[in-house]
Amino acid sequence: MNDILTTILTSGITTAGILALYRHFLSRNIEAFKSNLLFDSQRKVHDFQLFTTKKHETYPRLYGLLYKSTDSILNVTSWFQEYPSFVEYSKTDLENYLSKHELLEVDKNRILSLWETDKQKMQKELHTLIQNEKFYEADQLRIDAYRLFSESLLYQSEDVKKIGEEIVKKQRELLLDHDWYRQEVEPKERKEIRNKIKVHKDTLDKLRKELLETMKTELTVGYYEETQMKSTT
Repeated sequence: MNDILTTILTSGITTAGILALYRHFLSRNIEAFKSNLLFDSQRKVHDFQLFTTKKHETYPRLYGLLYKSTDSILNVTSWFQEYPSFVEYSKTDLENYLSKHELLEVDKNRILSLWETDKQKMQKELHTLIQNEKFYEADQLRIDAYRLFSESLLYQSEDVKKIGEEIVKKQRELLLDHDWYRQEVEPKERKEIRNKIKVHKDTLDKLRKELLETMKTELTVGYYEETQMKSTT
């Protein structure tokens, strides 16, 4: 009887000790889990804040450059180009005008030479040189916009990325088709190219407006609240 009682008492003390020890370790595990959860949550919030800050910095720059490059391309491909009446320029006026443009010396000398012999031909060639210069500047802006677009893909949503890809694609197509139009092609072919150019311009104007509205929507508080909920789940 005493042996049985001793066994029961011993067993009871051991069980109580085990339960106490279990509660102790369980409590430590819960605290550790809460600490890890808090750290992970804080890390995600910090990462999200860095991401949204970078997005706020990138979107205005990206839109501004895409807008500026598109505007430059639309202007240089316009059917109506205005130039000064160079035939009325004095040689000094012409030299001053040429000094403000990044033209090759050989081209400048040829223009000045033509001013003395054939002012009409001089004016026609100068128009071509200026147009080529404008095309070069517009294409450089296009390249700059494409470079920034490519480098900032990490911070772009799928919608912005899709619209941006269409814009840089249409910019290039418009410049190529307009350059083709300036070459000697058949009248029927010129009409087809002209129609394609109109479509490119209309599409670019539409995409530019669509990009602005999409970016503005994404930079609102509601968009970030939705994004943050997804990033912390």
